Amino acid sequence: MDASGDALFEELRARADAGETPLDLLLGLALSMAEAGSNDRSLAAPLREAGGREPASPVACGDGDPGLLGRAHELLLGSADRHDGGVHYTPSAVANGVVDLALRGRFERAKPAPIVCDPTVGGGAFLLAAGRWLAVAGHDPAVLAAHHLKGADIDPIAVAVSRVALSLWADTPVPAESIVVADSLVARVWVPGSIDVVLGNPPFLSQLGARTARGRATAGAVAKRFRSLTDTDVVSAYTDTAALFLLVGLELVGEQGRVALVEPLSILAARDAGNVRDVCAAHSRLEHLWYGPSGTFDAAVAVCAPVLAVDAGAPAPPAEVRLWSGMEFEAGGSAAPPKVGESWAVLAAPLLGIPLVELSADSLLGDVAGATAGFRDEYYAVTAVLREASGDAAERPVLSVGLVDPLRSYWGLRSARLGGRAFTAPVAVLADLADAPKALAWVERLQVPKLLLATQSATVEVWVDEQGDVVPLTPVVAVMAPPDRLWHLAAALSSPAITAWAARLTLGAARSVSAVKLAARQVLQVPLPPDGDDWDQGAVWAQRAQAATHAGAWRAAVDEMATAMDRAYGVDPAVGAWWRGRRAGADARVERFTGP
Repeated sequence: MDASGDALFEELRARADAGETPLDLLLGLALSMAEAGSNDRSLAAPLREAGGREPASPVACGDGDPGLLGRAHELLLGSADRHDGGVHYTPSAVANGVVDLALRGRFERAKPAPIVCDPTVGGGAFLLAAGRWLAVAGHDPAVLAAHHLKGADIDPIAVAVSRVALSLWADTPVPAESIVVADSLVARVWVPGSIDVVLGNPPFLSQLGARTARGRATAGAVAKRFRSLTDTDVVSAYTDTAALFLLVGLELVGEQGRVALVEPLSILAARDAGNVRDVCAAHSRLEHLWYGPSGTFDAAVAVCAPVLAVDAGAPAPPAEVRLWSGMEFEAGGSAAPPKVGESWAVLAAPLLGIPLVELSADSLLGDVAGATAGFRDEYYAVTAVLREASGDAAERPVLSVGLVDPLRSYWGLRSARLGGRAFTAPVAVLADLADAPKALAWVERLQVPKLLLATQSATVEVWVDEQGDVVPLTPVVAVMAPPDRLWHLAAALSSPAITAWAARLTLGAARSVSAVKLAARQVLQVPLPPDGDDWDQGAVWAQRAQAATHAGAWRAAVDEMATAMDRAYGVDPAVGAWWRGRRAGADARVERFTGP
């Protein structure tokens, strides 16, 4: 943003802090923009009709770009309103890039212009970007604004802002029926098949948060709507609202249509978005995928933008998905399109430098072991009875995700906050779980030699519980295997090849884009190497790494294990080098807690 934009927003903040209402300030800004342009103050009428009053003193309009209105609206919302509504302003570079991917190749020479719709229009960033793109292609801005740019939003002020921004850009009033107040997730605002291109940045509303989850009535209406669209229960209780707008888009576009929406990166791999991905794969073709790193928006979340093409009656489509990344939409090559039932995460992996490993599926971990991570009931039951270790023979150590690094446990060495309390050596006495019989049975079943695998980590991290007395705290994954195979499986899971495999499979599912988050069901799908001397050596080095008493010995053993497992899996040594880079945080922690 240039200096004039910065100065504008500083003025708006100061005046809002002094008591002027956001709506009045937005009207003042729109009037200043109108006077700086054609001097047609009537173009700001929607904001006046929404209740805005002209402020006593003018509002500076920066460089006069109508897109500043949407940014100003988002700025003047309280942080709680932005969070609860999943509202985050789309930078113009992102809107321009997504619009270009959606319109290029199909709509440069389209006569008449395509009908473009943003079902969660916000401040109008995408409609402005689409209008400008189509104007460059030779279409009249006034005609576009009056007939070809459609939108909806549940926020009446956002609707007024969008209408005014487009009116100022096109120098003609935008009809009220073009951009309307409506919840387009629940209501069918437009006739299915009547839209050519659906664009936007729908609200990111995790269904795990009480303040962002859909209410019961809304959830029921949404489930009913898409059940009729797909004849399946495509919506789960935890499907992010943003993902559902992909289905809205597919319903709206006709033959040869395009859907391009900015989404949280988690939709690529999240289990609860799997049905949405399958519907998209069955009814459209993934033509482009853009990746935007964390920081692209004010929200600290990595994002992506799938561009879906509906090709009914068209010639055979290209066989690959084109990949793009960053604010400059740099080309990142191409990849084979996903099939129904497949994760989309592997598509974005090259854009993050995750190496491709081709591993045989002839032997899987699930062939020789079982895995479980428990659920919320087990977590709350165990945390309720936690205590600090006192030496009582009935105590069982409890291991959480934060106490695990590769072949290293920090139990008794590092403080962890569990169930709202801090522990250094957390333990549980099984008799204390008598009032939670389900959790007690689960814990007792796991009192066997096993592997404990952490989630939300830069590499796949396991620790071997040879004694079989440790209680895994959900979401730690417990892997139960024959005792004589524990170290072999530990070496396989700890290998560079499996971290690369898991990073591609689960990209976007963890809290950080650089973390791996394997569920128990995915652990069972881990490919195993063929039996041989290399895997045997990897197992020996894994055991030595866990037995190491200081960081130098641990690091040397882990590196030897990685080298042996690179040979066992037959992967390029460059995979090991990539893995060592991701392991840097663990290296530092091991040295901190065990000494160099």
